[in-house]
Amino acid sequence: MGFRLLVAMVLLCSAFAGFASAGYTERLTVQVFDQAYRPVEGAQAYVDYQLNAVSGYMKTKPKLTSVNGTADLLFTNYEQIDSSTLTSYTLYVKYGDQVKTMDLIARGEPGGLPPRRVDVLVESYYLFLTVRDQKGAALQAVAMVGGQEKAMDGAGAAIFQLPPGTYVIKTEIGGTAANKEIALSEDNAVDIVMPLYLLDVVVEDEQRQPLQAQVSVDGKEKETDARGRAVFENISMQNVDVTVMKGTAIKHVGVDLERQKTLEIVFDVTKPLVKDLHAEVSEGGEGTITLFVEDAGPKASGVDVVSISYETGGIEEIARAYTVSYNTFVAKIPSYPPGTTVKYSVKVKDRDGNIGLGVGVYTVPAAESEDANETQQGKPSQPGAKTPSALNVEMIALYICIFAVFSYGVFYYYRNRKVISPPTQEPPQVRPPEIPPKA
Repeated sequence: MGFRLLVAMVLLCSAFAGFASAGYTERLTVQVFDQAYRPVEGAQAYVDYQLNAVSGYMKTKPKLTSVNGTADLLFTNYEQIDSSTLTSYTLYVKYGDQVKTMDLIARGEPGGLPPRRVDVLVESYYLFLTVRDQKGAALQAVAMVGGQEKAMDGAGAAIFQLPPGTYVIKTEIGGTAANKEIALSEDNAVDIVMPLYLLDVVVEDEQRQPLQAQVSVDGKEKETDARGRAVFENISMQNVDVTVMKGTAIKHVGVDLERQKTLEIVFDVTKPLVKDLHAEVSEGGEGTITLFVEDAGPKASGVDVVSISYETGGIEEIARAYTVSYNTFVAKIPSYPPGTTVKYSVKVKDRDGNIGLGVGVYTVPAAESEDANETQQGKPSQPGAKTPSALNVEMIALYICIFAVFSYGVFYYYRNRKVISPPTQEPPQVRPPEIPPKA
């Protein structure tokens, strides 16, 4: 029993060996050249062959030729019956719209033979591409032509090998792209100029302090850094619209990048201050509102609108403001009867929309006398008549003169009295009688 099993196994192995040897294995090296016998990179090479009598024909997976124009193919025919084995196969080389074919006969089991080498000629041309900016400086761009993508070298150059045809050269750097169409029927050199610009946007407040803001240039958006700056490179357009947004405040600026590389945007974030707000009332009851506006900061936007309103008896009116000097404004309020209370308010807006407020109140004083009231109301005075203020001045001057004359008279009187008074005489001295000496 054991001997029979051993014989069966030997026969099975012999049959399998016969089956394996009935087919073939082919190793093929394909090298593709152009019309000038320059190696062609990127051509597709594949084989159509019979796998066996049952499965029929099949294609190998296409392989692209390398930089030296070669592609290695390996395929095997598995056939059970030697008489049914077909050793013929077809080589295909596809390059662009060109398809080259070659019918070959397998050499059978190659054993130690080297790979079979086949040369194929196709039509192909070189495209020498350079990319520079508007000043002639080389750009490290990426170019895409005919499904191939290459990066420019340090000189801004790249070489493409392509089949004849019409192509669109697309170059891109930093999100900026430029397209150019060419018809390739011979070796060609193409220079592409990509005008690229740089813009440095600086966003500050009126005190020159950096601000955080959103900046949009040429469809690109950036947020300012800690220094309030946003730098945009590789801008393809010479004239761009710059949009800067801080909160709800938005500013739009047009920039010619050929002339300007730095743009300063200032947002005035502080409201203007209303200072020295006061009212003066004339004797006729007319009010004069005076105020000074301070919009502080070396980059302040400046005063835009000053509006003044006043209210009497619950009725609000508008008083027109006039500029009398730098940031100093005056408004007139019509005359009201004595005792009238007038409330007034001031609203100042700068050019960036910040609003400063101020309020005040005054009461029209009562008239000093009937004559004074008549004079204040504009009644004509008699010719030669003097106003009360003029009379007061004259009376004070007269009193001063009288006091001066009187004082001088008193001084003069006492001075002369001292001079003319007779001198005081001392009484005569009486000597005592002399007594004679005794004998």
